[in-house]
Amino acid sequence: MRCKVIKVIIAVFMTYIFLNLIMPRITSGVGVYILSITTWLTLALLTLKLGMREGLNLLNWRKSDYLTLSSAIIGVIQVAILIFAGLFTSFGRSPYAHTPIAITIGVAYFTSALVGFELSRAYIMKNCPKRKIFTGMLLTSVFYTFTSFPLIKFLSLERLADVAKFLCSDFLPTFAQSLLATYLILLGGPTASIAYLGVLEAFEWLSPILPNPPWAIKALITTITPTFGFLLINETVS
Repeated sequence: MRCKVIKVIIAVFMTYIFLNLIMPRITSGVGVYILSITTWLTLALLTLKLGMREGLNLLNWRKSDYLTLSSAIIGVIQVAILIFAGLFTSFGRSPYAHTPIAITIGVAYFTSALVGFELSRAYIMKNCPKRKIFTGMLLTSVFYTFTSFPLIKFLSLERLADVAKFLCSDFLPTFAQSLLATYLILLGGPTASIAYLGVLEAFEWLSPILPNPPWAIKALITTITPTFGFLLINETVS
C-alpha cells in the first residue's frame, strides 16, 4: 500500500517536472494547453486505476452532498469578499481571453488540473494511517502547495525581500487553501475539495474583470477565509 502511495507522489512530481521543464521546450501557444490537459487527465486516470485495483472509486469515496455544497459556499464567500475588497481598492482586466474557444480551452485546462490534483491528493489521504492522519494532512498540504507554483517562481526569488513577500502573499494563502482542500477530502472526498477550489478557479478564469486589491489585503483574505472555512467545517462535523 505504501509503495502505491509513493508511486502517486512520484507521478505528481513527474507531472510537475514535465509541465515546467520539458513541455516549454517542445510546444508553445495552444499546444501548451492541450498537452497540459492531456498530462493532467493521464494523472487522474492513473490514480483512478490504482483506486479501482483496490476496489475503490475515488470519485465516490466519502462523497457527501452536504459537504460538497458547504465547500462550494466557502469558495463563493471567498470570492465575494475579494469582490467587496475590490470595491474599495481597484479592479483589473482578466489576463485570459474570453472568446468561446478560449473559454472552452480554459475550462478544460483548470478542470483537468483540478481533477488530477484532487484525485491524487485523495488517494494519498485515503491510504494515510489513521494514527498519523494529522501529520499526513500537513505534509500532503505542503506538497501540493509547492507543486501549485510554477518552477520559475522559485527560481526568481533572488533577494530576501522577494522570499519574504512570496511567503506572505503567495505561499501562506495557497497553503491555507491546500490545507482546507485536504481536510475536505478527508471528510467528503475529492468532490468536496473540487467544489471549493473549482469556484475559485472558475471565477479567476471566467470573469473578465477581477478584483485587484493590494497584495497584503488579498493575502489576508485568501488566508483567513479558508482558515475560517476549516474551523467552520470542523465545528459542523464535530
